[in-house]
Amino acid sequence: SSSENAGAAVGVAAGLGVLWFTLRSVKKFILDVLGAMGVEATVEATNNAETETLEVQIIGDDMGSQRALMISPEQVREFVTPGAKKLIEIAHSYGVKVIYHSCGSIYEAIPDIIETGADAIHPIQAKAANMEAWRLQKEFGDKVSFCGGVDTQELLPNGTPEDVKANVRELREIFPTGLIISPSHEALQVDVPEENVKAMFDAIAEMK
Repeated sequence: SSSENAGAAVGVAAGLGVLWFTLRSVKKFILDVLGAMGVEATVEATNNAETETLEVQIIGDDMGSQRALMISPEQVREFVTPGAKKLIEIAHSYGVKVIYHSCGSIYEAIPDIIETGADAIHPIQAKAANMEAWRLQKEFGDKVSFCGGVDTQELLPNGTPEDVKANVRELREIFPTGLIISPSHEALQVDVPEENVKAMFDAIAEMK
């Protein structure tokens, strides 16, 4: 960017899985996966999606529940990541970085997401199984960057501003680099007090 205060131009696009179950419904999506329905046409429709001004593209497939993946790792490899890899290749051909979004416990799919060429994975859903920041940094911190980590299920709604600041500092200790500190979901809900949002941003600013 031309200014120190300028932010990156970010685009958001659904991944193949999200497009698939949005069009087909979650029930039909699961049945499609079990029935080996193809998604090649969805990839082709994205071929002219990027622009010269875009710097970062977010794509997403919500594959995780609170406890585990909603489909098997084998099905992720067969139905989700091949198409995601094509989308990421398109973005990279324009010089655009890609953040791959999937809520929930996606620990088992992270190696496959890394294989797609994603530059970062969003979010670290702090309370989901096996998604602790220390675990992700230890196992994958030298292979991919992450985005997220500040718990939006319990900490931000119910904690104090000092609790939030302490969590931000802990995340930076775990990830000296390779983590964009942000809420652990794609949006803040209405139950998050304004002072806790401010505390999160203040703690991030204090570390610069």
